[in-house]
Amino acid sequence: MFVALILGVILIYLVQIKKTKEIKQSELVISQSVCDELIKQMELIPVKKFDGKLAKVDFLTNPDAKSFYTSITTQASEGPNFAGHFNFASWGCGTDCVGFAVVDSNTGKIVRYVPFDEDGNSYSYDINSRILVLNPKKDFEKYQGKTLEEISQNDDFLTGHIRKYYELVEGSDGEIWLDKLCTENVLDGIYSLGEKTDEQIIYYAKLKTVSTAREARFYWYDTELRMVKASDDKYAWFWAMPQKFFDDTKITDRWFKFMDENNDAVFKITGTRLKDDCDYYGPEHCIEDIDVKSIEVVGTNLKMKF
Repeated sequence: MFVALILGVILIYLVQIKKTKEIKQSELVISQSVCDELIKQMELIPVKKFDGKLAKVDFLTNPDAKSFYTSITTQASEGPNFAGHFNFASWGCGTDCVGFAVVDSNTGKIVRYVPFDEDGNSYSYDINSRILVLNPKKDFEKYQGKTLEEISQNDDFLTGHIRKYYELVEGSDGEIWLDKLCTENVLDGIYSLGEKTDEQIIYYAKLKTVSTAREARFYWYDTELRMVKASDDKYAWFWAMPQKFFDDTKITDRWFKFMDENNDAVFKITGTRLKDDCDYYGPEHCIEDIDVKSIEVVGTNLKMKF
């Protein structure tokens, strides 16, 4: 009886710990992978399926690739594994280094040969996709939800590594190449910015810029003085975007059109303040990050809600 009671208490305690961890994890704000969101919005051309006879690797199309003759021929003999009718063959070349060749299984042509890529250890690819990723996110899942500070205590080298996204393109003239689509840090979309806050805000602001990474930045605006606050302070601005900004292309189009048509206007922004971004300039100059619920042009009836 006593043993059963003790076991029951332990079980309840373990369940409570599990629930606490789940709640804490749900309250974390995870950094954004701009590249992931960019790929989601792309309309990729469907792959061409392999339905012919497997061709031998033609090293005349790239004689330098003979340096890895065995690796390439052995893997290419297994048939296509990437983008419909291509074989992606790879090999290790030391710490944080991987080499590869892309072979057309229909013709044997070596369409891309990279003997040494010292930016990473692995690639992700699929026979039904044209996308090739160096240092895919799945290789860094053990860091999911940890802050940069926590990660750097054990693996400081990771903060300087990058993730690359490529698309295999087949031109109408028969040319085939890998087009680099996007580059980001390997920890983007992995590490935590910290716990989410529930602070509700209303800011008056003027647009500073919309970056090439599609991030909107705003200056605070003093409605009484009718001027931007601390205009000579390069740190006096904040991020502001709808939290699910990249999940809906219609919202994306509306947001940028709204910004473009009213780029010199004074905005009233209502939203939730998330965890401050202390990575952009460093911990001494943290930047506020706002999840926009609504934005309107002051003095007009122009308004967007999210």
